[in-house]
Amino acid sequence: MGVEPTSPGFDTFQIRPQIGHLTFATLKTPNIKGEIFVSYKKGDTENVMDIIIPGDGIATVYMPYDSSKQRLFIDGKMNSTRPQNGFIIIKNVAAGKHKLIMK
Repeated sequence: MGVEPTSPGFDTFQIRPQIGHLTFATLKTPNIKGEIFVSYKKGDTENVMDIIIPGDGIATVYMPYDSSKQRLFIDGKMNSTRPQNGFIIIKNVAAGKHKLIMK
């Protein structure tokens, strides 16, 4: 699911799922800040990624880009970030529970 620290102690980290032909994948992984949760589901009309960022961690989230789904919503708000190298990159995602939906 591409969870990797980008600074010591998981103060910052990235979430970069690459699930290939799978339609669903989930990961829970502990670290010094708490448990990181990532769930990704591909659907016919939308792709959904649910994440939980623990403690005071900050994540860079890579949402896999699907050219058949042009709009990205983060926690219900439309995001206009353009894709780069097969992902839409969302920087500085704060601790908490977040939902990303590609429609």
